Amino acid sequence: MSEASDAVVVIVSEETGTISVAVGGMLKRHLAPQTLDKLLHNELCPANDGDEKQDLSLRLKQKLQPRRKETDDNEK
Repeated sequence: MSEASDAVVVIVSEETGTISVAVGGMLKRHLAPQTLDKLLHNELCPANDGDEKQDLSLRLKQKLQPRRKETDDNEK
């Protein structure tokens, strides 16, 4: 999936809890949580143009919120 698109795929093993990420057709395995945070920030957040850096989870919520509302409206 990550080869043919701009997707970032996060894989967490149910058995071991090991975190891996697929980006651009490359699989990065055995990532520490801090490394995952940095990688996701670099991939998902645009370059800082003088604005203060926002918490990654807040930025993701802001990006996903409009989509959730559209989905909720379509279900009604």
